[in-house]
Amino acid sequence: MAADGTHSAVRTALGVGTSGAGDLGRAMINILFRADLRPHLRGCPSPPARSPRRRRPACRRPWTARRTGSSTSPATSTGASAPRTSRTSAASVQAAVGDPDLAVGVRSVLPWRPRSSLADRFAVGRVFLVGDAAHTVSPLGAFGLNTGVADAHNLAWKLAAVHHGEAGAGLLDTYAQEREPVAAATLDQAMRRLADPQLHWGRGPEADAARAAAGVWAAPVVHLGRRYDSAAVVDPRPELPSTVDLAVALGGSPGSRVPHAWVDGISTLDLVASRWTLLVGAAGDRWLAAAAEVGLPAHRVGAPWLPDDGAVLVRPDAIVAMRVTTPVPDPARFLADVLDQVPARPVAVPST
Repeated sequence: MAADGTHSAVRTALGVGTSGAGDLGRAMINILFRADLRPHLRGCPSPPARSPRRRRPACRRPWTARRTGSSTSPATSTGASAPRTSRTSAASVQAAVGDPDLAVGVRSVLPWRPRSSLADRFAVGRVFLVGDAAHTVSPLGAFGLNTGVADAHNLAWKLAAVHHGEAGAGLLDTYAQEREPVAAATLDQAMRRLADPQLHWGRGPEADAARAAAGVWAAPVVHLGRRYDSAAVVDPRPELPSTVDLAVALGGSPGSRVPHAWVDGISTLDLVASRWTLLVGAAGDRWLAAAAEVGLPAHRVGAPWLPDDGAVLVRPDAIVAMRVTTPVPDPARFLADVLDQVPARPVAVPST
């Protein structure tokens, strides 16, 4: 797994190029500092700040340290071209807060530059690109970290299944099949917001109409509404509905994240617990018996996205691998066949 950042040496060594806008705008500085901001916050979350003296945009995101009563916050400002010292960085924080006498302890100063790029390939042989090595997402929308975590989440269970002999190596091919389109769509959504930040921050009917006109999805849909189309999904439905409602996007379709529903006070997301799991409708007794026969955890769920006599098979990464809405003659045989097909299980070689 190659997760060595935007300028990945592994990606370069493999000869994998990138596409996209590349560097965006001016270089930036991240300052991690310690200061008591309580007099300035008055108990409220800190809004974005602008230096009154230098007109440098900055962002303060404080949280209270319980034992000391102080706050540790990252502050972002422009002007990375100038050499940075603890003294000049502390002055930038004081200017952003608006308090020239604020006691600031600078922990670190890191330069960075907004960027949008996508690797031409996410997998080469036994090497898989993950996170910024595979894609660098422009920051507006805050999609970058979630996209990288979703890469690792997608790949981890597949590597484990192959390593333990529970799946064939073909399952690993589905990593790139699933993650490349999602990453490309995420980069596109971030860039659309970059052109007009109000497409991300705006609220109300007018903002929704502006997003629809610009082809901008609601942020929760970008984060969680992804749909996979690969051999690890039976009859996938990769097209997202034209909606700003995440509940509609997560309708139990194959390839999508399993929707939340309460089952005896436990969320369906927790019931999956990183293992293959069958969720059945209110009248799913035959499915429950079939799951027990093939050794599959199963739970009865009452939800509008699951018919009373239907069932959904959920992968260890909480993605719906299969949904059945019509009666099946032999549910146990059906499940066994799907569990052989989706993970591309290796064929057992008879001993001699």
